[in-house]
Amino acid sequence: MLDEEGPPLTKFEYGYRDASNYKSYGHILLEGTLSTDERDEIISRLEGEKYFIAEQVEIPALYETLYEFSGGPTASDHCWHEFAQLGEHKDSERDDRVWGTAERLLSKFRTVSEWDLRLSPHIAIV
Repeated sequence: MLDEEGPPLTKFEYGYRDASNYKSYGHILLEGTLSTDERDEIISRLEGEKYFIAEQVEIPALYETLYEFSGGPTASDHCWHEFAQLGEHKDSERDDRVWGTAERLLSKFRTVSEWDLRLSPHIAIV
């Protein structure tokens, strides 16, 4: 019998807050789960265990939500996104699009030895 619910999903929640404190929130869904050690490894690779450059780990950047209000990039924009949490995803939200596997996200973070500010469109502003 097929599992109608599908594989377990993990939710990676994050945000972007510009220097003027305007905020945008988002998440990606991951197929599969991560162990406590794997979750801790991702967090340990964040700058200050909190910040990351979305483009470097191929997670959708959240700047554009704020562009709708500002008309585009401003002097308040910077390159850092902020990790919020990583946890189980509720089945009621299964309609959301899956970004990839939990293992793929872990792999992306494992490739980071140093955060590369040049990958952000806001490096000239920083």
